[in-house]
Amino acid sequence: MEQYQRSLEIKLEALEPNHPEIAATYHEIGNVLESQGKYEEAMEQYQRSLAIKLKAYGPDHPKMAATYHQIGNVLKSQGKYEEAMEQYQRSLAMKLKAYGPDHPEIAATYHQIGNVLESQGKYEEAMAQYQRSLAIEKALGLDHPKIAAIYHAIGIILESQGKYEEAMEQYQRSLAMKLKAYGPDHPEIAATYHQIGNVLESQGRYEEAMEQYQRSLAIKLKAYGADHPEIAATYHQIGNILESQGKYEGAMKQYQRSLVIEKALGLDHPKIAATYHQIGKILESQGKYEEAMGQYQRSLAIKLKALGPDHPEIAATYHQIGNVLESQGKYEEAMEQYEKSLMNSQGDHPGLVKILITKADLSKTESKFEDAAKFYGLALTIGHLLNFTR
Repeated sequence: MEQYQRSLEIKLEALEPNHPEIAATYHEIGNVLESQGKYEEAMEQYQRSLAIKLKAYGPDHPKMAATYHQIGNVLKSQGKYEEAMEQYQRSLAMKLKAYGPDHPEIAATYHQIGNVLESQGKYEEAMAQYQRSLAIEKALGLDHPKIAAIYHAIGIILESQGKYEEAMEQYQRSLAMKLKAYGPDHPEIAATYHQIGNVLESQGRYEEAMEQYQRSLAIKLKAYGADHPEIAATYHQIGNILESQGKYEGAMKQYQRSLVIEKALGLDHPKIAATYHQIGKILESQGKYEEAMGQYQRSLAIKLKALGPDHPEIAATYHQIGNVLESQGKYEEAMEQYEKSLMNSQGDHPGLVKILITKADLSKTESKFEDAAKFYGLALTIGHLLNFTR
């Protein structure tokens, strides 16, 4: 950053204030700030760069596309998915016109569009974008870091769909390539350790997952410092492990550490919603149902605003609200929440099995034995299919 700042000072003294070289330096400073998680400051630099480029090059120049792409990255990191998509689409249109369909710059934007779709829970559409990106990137060589990034992204989709073995395979392929390209202490390595931890956690292998999260955290702390959003993400996952192990006090500390960092992203960011959700689960486990409901409601309000009503993350919160209502003996209200959760669950994800079993249990409690049998049967069928396909 110091080098860019010095460069900017020299250029501002030597050149006109609207010179393209100054725009290029603003862009680079934006890149650094973005990598540090300072998204508002990064956006300011990109907007400065964009204003100069518009004047110097006009609206359809490929250099404009690069800045629209980076603005999209910032908006995506802030959880503003629709706005980010708009920027990526503008960037893509310019790149296609300038470069044609097979250029690596096109692949980069397909990749980011895939990221947005994945964050919105549109997994099939995201996978299609990653495959388009992969088809182009393979021209760079099969060991290129950009290929590793796509394998990583495909792994996230497979993990979100409950296909843990397939996801792990993608993460391991990505990790091998990244280790070769970057060495063991690069933030990209930390990102893949983190995702491997996610899979192990989902498989109930908590000690192995914790090991991966700790490896990830050590690299991230060294690379980013203590207040970066990536640090918050790993604190959050460590909290998940501790919560799963019944270590509620330790888990709550991790979630609170995560929340302090995440609040810098804005109070309506989906990551904050995820942390409120987890805090709610701890309070629920401790029998503090009213406090838990407050956290779930805060989480739900943010998710509905940021992700829309059809995202799988919404289903998870409806489910937990149902759990609280059931624990309070409010069975009809609980069933209503489980119905909403079921409607939002996608395909044959394991979360759907949990919802069906919960509905069956509740139906049995209400002596609705035919309904209970139906839901148990569906859960058994889907669970069998999941195990068969792995």
